[in-house]
Amino acid sequence: MAMTRTLTLILSAIVFGSIGECSHVVVTHSASQPAVNAPGRLGGSRDSFQVAYADRQPEVTGSGTLFTFDELGLFLVNFQGRTREPQPYDIAAVIIISAPRDPGTAAESSDPNDWTMDDALETARQFLPTDALVELDGPVGNNQAPQPTCQSDLITSTDFDTGAGTIGCQVTFIQPTADSVSFLTLSLTDPAVPFVRQDPCAEMTPWSEATGANMTDAEALIASIETLDLTAADASEKLRGIAAGLGEVADRQKASVAPPPAARAQTSLIGALDGYVEALNLAADAITSSDDTLLERAVALVTTARDDYAMADGRVLLALRACSVATPST
Repeated sequence: MAMTRTLTLILSAIVFGSIGECSHVVVTHSASQPAVNAPGRLGGSRDSFQVAYADRQPEVTGSGTLFTFDELGLFLVNFQGRTREPQPYDIAAVIIISAPRDPGTAAESSDPNDWTMDDALETARQFLPTDALVELDGPVGNNQAPQPTCQSDLITSTDFDTGAGTIGCQVTFIQPTADSVSFLTLSLTDPAVPFVRQDPCAEMTPWSEATGANMTDAEALIASIETLDLTAADASEKLRGIAAGLGEVADRQKASVAPPPAARAQTSLIGALDGYVEALNLAADAITSSDDTLLERAVALVTTARDDYAMADGRVLLALRACSVATPST
């Protein structure tokens, strides 16, 4: 079903520009030079976030690094650097934050826990460099809601290796109503590059289709475990075959780039599939060695993987609801 979206969340930097066209600079920095002097804030290093939020359960996903804040909903940081492999000196180039709202509520739909404009600005200031000046500007285009502006000398004075000149900061809101905010984005931008607003749900349909196909294959393999005769001579071989099949499904899922609303669902699903692979290989070892203790451990791991898969299934549904995408056939 065709839908017109008015979302204003900028996501083009996610996964090094793989979602949408990059509308701002790719920021890298030399390992021998400091990032912005803003630990745990926009422009700060990956290492500074790990230190500042060590108790926030950092979780690396295909869309960025998730941190858990009880007082917030989504908190996703996209770090950029010279390599695709995470490095301590990678720079926090984009931070996406949502109000503590129902994760199943679409970003452009109102939620009782959405921020007021003042609350959204205060939240933005918490994760911008301490010198950042954030104010509400006039309406942009046909949007009658004022838009925030951002200025930080700490950012503009940092010598980022971009070849694009001075770097600035950008604050963007998603507003379900004229006086409420559901999501905000903080990003490093090149002031000379036109700002392009992007839809965070733009890649949800292809991700949903790939995930639906993977879950169909996974569930067929999982179902085959129930019919397996563990006393048969080839039981161990069959368990390893199922584990290999689930491993292939997990690899396909890892190759599928999840949009930010599906980041937790993606991580949960991959974790559950990997859990099944570990459990079934352990069960095969237990049968081969006639080790009852090992088999008990394998059974416990299978139970955990099953519960994790059910949780992942629920998170997939929530992500699809948030973007008004139809449930994939599984």
